[in-house]
Amino acid sequence: MNPLHNTSSTPSSIPSTSPAAAPWIRRRGPWMLLPAAAVAWLAWHALTPAAQTDKPVAAGASAPAVVVGTVQARKAPFDVLLQATGNVSALESVDLRAQTTSTVQRVHVKEGDVVQAGQLLFTLDDRADRANLEKARAQMARDVAQLADAQRQLDRSRELVAKGFLSQSAVDTNLSQVESLQGAVQADQAAVRAAEVQLSYDSVRAPISGRIGAVNTQVGTLVLANAGATPMLTITRMNPVTVSFTLPEAQLQRVLASRRAGEVAVTAQAAGSPQPVQGKLVFIDNAVDTTVGGIRAKAQFSNDEQRLWPGQSARVQVRVDTLADAVQLPLAALINTGDGMQVYVVSEGAAQPRKVAVQAQNELIAAVTGLKGDETVVVEGKQNLRPGSKVRVAAADGQGRPASKGEGQGSGGAPEPAKADAAQPGAGKA
Repeated sequence: MNPLHNTSSTPSSIPSTSPAAAPWIRRRGPWMLLPAAAVAWLAWHALTPAAQTDKPVAAGASAPAVVVGTVQARKAPFDVLLQATGNVSALESVDLRAQTTSTVQRVHVKEGDVVQAGQLLFTLDDRADRANLEKARAQMARDVAQLADAQRQLDRSRELVAKGFLSQSAVDTNLSQVESLQGAVQADQAAVRAAEVQLSYDSVRAPISGRIGAVNTQVGTLVLANAGATPMLTITRMNPVTVSFTLPEAQLQRVLASRRAGEVAVTAQAAGSPQPVQGKLVFIDNAVDTTVGGIRAKAQFSNDEQRLWPGQSARVQVRVDTLADAVQLPLAALINTGDGMQVYVVSEGAAQPRKVAVQAQNELIAAVTGLKGDETVVVEGKQNLRPGSKVRVAAADGQGRPASKGEGQGSGGAPEPAKADAAQPGAGKA
């Protein structure tokens, strides 16, 4: 018998297809589908709560409390402010130039000195001007003497005419000479005054009180009586000062109404200054600048401590109104919804939404309507809340802010904790 034929025809080498093996295959099929069904159920369970986040939490729900940071709303006067950026300018500033051509003999001040009006700053070479003054005075003295002699001759001629020893024509001649010499004396007096004025130019004095800038002239420098020449120095009045700024034209009527009601308070704070300076609005331009859509204005400030420096940029706040007993909240508490603003108020351990309207605001605080002013308002963790969510107020850390650890903390800046002084009276912009 052929071995190959025997091997290929052996029944044991063919897989069994008998009915006895079929039940094993049928029992294994359903277990293969279990993993796929479990994945589908887990996906449905994970997505279903996310689609219901806007629904209130049911009473008695076992959801964990959300950790939040809160503040206490309060009522206080709230200043409505218009904010702008302005430039400080001096009320008076003088570029000092020589009024005569001469050389500097002496400099009496240093850069940065504070001088008073009339104080001597420079002495110029005055020898030529002093000689001219002496010459003018001598000329006047000569003419005065001649006038006195002519006056005596006139008196004698009148006596002789009265006695009949002299004709009237001689008197007229002497009178004409006297009047001519009187005119000459008046001209001499004017020449003396002019020489005195010219001599005064050699003593350069401060025309105003203020602070000296850079001194551009030294001893021996030739100065020219020329308006285009380099200033010898600049004197700037430092107190008071003004700040020029531009307000939006939409706020013009509000500013005018405030000014009609009385003095408009303005504050200005330069960069690096420890606190603002108080002043008042003194000028509103007579036309709107169409290039920028604003109205130019000026405020005047007392500058005893020199917190404002001419040429410096300053932040300006114009108070146009004061809201009495305004409910104040941090801006961080506000939530912008599709139909307005709302906040979450903590009541009986749960967060409840309240609709509010913003009246005015500044960088940190807002004055709102829709609250009584004694509510506890959520400022941190509000993004994790739904109406009716159970909340737990975070404990304050050493810096007076809600503790950073714990479930539900927000990622933004931490507000003040819920204290009596958490919301100080603010000052806001319209």
